[in-house]
Amino acid sequence: MISLRGKSVLITGGSRGLGAATAHAFAKEGANILVNYISDEASATNVAAEISDKYGVKADTIQGDVGAEENCVRIVNECIALFGGVDVIVSNAGWTKISDFGDLNALNEAEWDKCWAVNVKANLHLLRAASESFNANPDGGSFLISSSAAAITPSGSAMAYSVTKAAGLHLMRCLARTQGPKIRVNAVLPGLLLTDWGNRFGAEKIEKMKEMAALKDYPTVEECADAFVLMAKSRTMTGASLKIDAGLVP
Repeated sequence: MISLRGKSVLITGGSRGLGAATAHAFAKEGANILVNYISDEASATNVAAEISDKYGVKADTIQGDVGAEENCVRIVNECIALFGGVDVIVSNAGWTKISDFGDLNALNEAEWDKCWAVNVKANLHLLRAASESFNANPDGGSFLISSSAAAITPSGSAMAYSVTKAAGLHLMRCLARTQGPKIRVNAVLPGLLLTDWGNRFGAEKIEKMKEMAALKDYPTVEECADAFVLMAKSRTMTGASLKIDAGLVP
């Protein structure tokens, strides 16, 4: 297994929820962390300060909407400038709008485009920007995608979200097949996570989803974060997708 001590890890959407838990999980392994955020500077700063104090690693923050290619390039370059390179990217930032799944007019054209830009194209733009550094690393590079159980079944917060998560998952497979031997690409597919965002579904729908799950439970952000760490440490795992959803999706 690859040691993560001293490695440089970039986490997009890292200020809260799964992103923040992932920052803690990698920092616990001794990795230096760059926390990307789009608007919540205070939360991102708190995450960086917490992991620096608790684990004694280097940690910093950077603002940027990964839905724009130039921001993806800038964020990766900042990680390289701060830490001397980049070893792991957790592409965790995502976008959706809770809406009626079957309503073809629930999201407008700009919202479909935003969903596509953040949930699909950002992965390509980030890996492009990091590929030279990944290939130069003795241990190569790990590119990890925060997908969703909605990627493998027609369900979720919106049709656009489900479609773009499915596309992002296939992009992961394409990247894994073509970008070796030094770049490893994998994805974690969480079910409903009871983060600030997940709780927007409301108590009734959350309880219904719990009853639908085989284990009558929910996954946690810590479980998913640990899965990212496992993937980053593996020398031979690539093209893998790990569903963590308490058996919600068969």
